[in-house]
Amino acid sequence: MPNGIKIRIGPAMQNPQIQNQNRQLPKLKITDEQLNRMSSLPRASAKTAIRRLSDKIVYELDVPGISSVNDVFISKLESGYEVKAIGDKVYTNTLPVTLPLRSMSVDKNKISIEFVNR
Repeated sequence: MPNGIKIRIGPAMQNPQIQNQNRQLPKLKITDEQLNRMSSLPRASAKTAIRRLSDKIVYELDVPGISSVNDVFISKLESGYEVKAIGDKVYTNTLPVTLPLRSMSVDKNKISIEFVNR
């Protein structure tokens, strides 16, 4: 090609970097101890805040008493994601997002769940 410029005509390729990030999320199993804690605690719904940025959507859930990432369980549903977290109560929220999950983090009484906005 002249001047080192290449033009490619055809279907757009997906960004392979985004696909690799989705595979890096750990698969967590519910232990017997967590199952016993979930059955003994009352259930509630966490307060949710949504931030929409150009390349991602971030859901922040207020979960008092959460101690680690191991106490958060995310399940993919047909219409979105279900998030269960063990804190002072068992918090269950349904997020109506069908985008791929990028990352999850736990900070002081908050869970941040980040989705890729294509």
